[in-house]
Amino acid sequence: MLACTITSRSHLAGARVLAESLIEHHPGMSVVALALDGPSDPVGQDEPFEVLRPEDIGVERQELGRRALLYKPSELAWSFKAPLLRHLVERSGDSVVYLDADCVVYDDLGPLFEAVPAHGLALTAHSLTPAPAVGYWATETFFQRHGVFNSGVIGAGPAGRPFLDWWTERTARYCEVDPERGLTGDQGWLTLVPALFDYTLVRDPGINVMGWSLHDRDIEWQGDRPTLGGVPLRCFHFAGPFDPRQPDDFRPIPEQREPWPPLAERPGAARLCEEYSRRVLAKGHLELLGARPINDRTPGGIALDPLLRGLYRAALLDTDGSADEPPNPFADGDDGSFLDWLRTPPPGQRVARYLLEVRKQREDLITAFSAVPGDDEDAFLRWTAEAAARGEIVIPWTAASPA
Repeated sequence: MLACTITSRSHLAGARVLAESLIEHHPGMSVVALALDGPSDPVGQDEPFEVLRPEDIGVERQELGRRALLYKPSELAWSFKAPLLRHLVERSGDSVVYLDADCVVYDDLGPLFEAVPAHGLALTAHSLTPAPAVGYWATETFFQRHGVFNSGVIGAGPAGRPFLDWWTERTARYCEVDPERGLTGDQGWLTLVPALFDYTLVRDPGINVMGWSLHDRDIEWQGDRPTLGGVPLRCFHFAGPFDPRQPDDFRPIPEQREPWPPLAERPGAARLCEEYSRRVLAKGHLELLGARPINDRTPGGIALDPLLRGLYRAALLDTDGSADEPPNPFADGDDGSFLDWLRTPPPGQRVARYLLEVRKQREDLITAFSAVPGDDEDAFLRWTAEAAARGEIVIPWTAASPA
């Protein structure tokens, strides 16, 4: 059995802890980490895992550039889960399990490993028991929005190749979080699995345990061995804004709310967080803190916000692989062509495509300048120049205004 994860500089300490915890409970296990930061990142020769780069799993520079511009950093990592699993299944001819870099293994993962060969695909759920419906943000509404299954722990084998091909294709272009389009990263696609593919659900309650799993219980300790509800805690997933410098402040992401209990009410979980904090800090977390993601800016320094990514995404999906594909600074190293594309009007229009997108995103501008393209173009261009001058919009390459 082979295990894998995905890491970047900011998650490297966690990946080291994960790999060592896997090997501790499965001596001799091979662990692979896909590193996204490029060859200049601090992944060394003495890591507890084999290091692969995107090109090693068949993702060429042009495609990596597309995804770097399409996706924010977290989405970029998610888009590589499927191709990494597919590559390793092909390479090994055996089953492979994937765990997020913020997971830790505390006991053997036998129930997960044993589930994969029979169906070629083993999934874990966000919850195996009903959660209390309390407050405006009841936990199960979170599951309805983000999927029944959690993609932080998943296993696949040769019999799951049809699923891996499908998941790879879907997450190449549709891995962003966009609720209006029904997209919730890589994870939402798993909701369709029961209708499309053979699979098994791993029902061991000690695997892929998360904060909301503690709504009615706490981690218990038998010496140094954690348990949950009388069964071994096999894998805990520190999903959420966990800061090793403040382990007692582990809490849900903002939209989740109850019934994730505060650690003050779960001393056993608090001990788990304290221990994890020490392990991550010992693996260099503070030295790696503040590392800039490889794709939050273009190589020339342009900050990439949702507007720019969305504009590029729409154009790419219309022209993917054709001669009309928009320029990409990550692929060709040239910010100039990308900037020219942003400030160039679409065919038959006078307003730069970037400024059209600014207007499209704001109801007040659509109302004030309803005839764009058309009679309101000059007034809209005057407004953009004035808005840029007062810092309301950022147009570092042009303050477009009518002649």
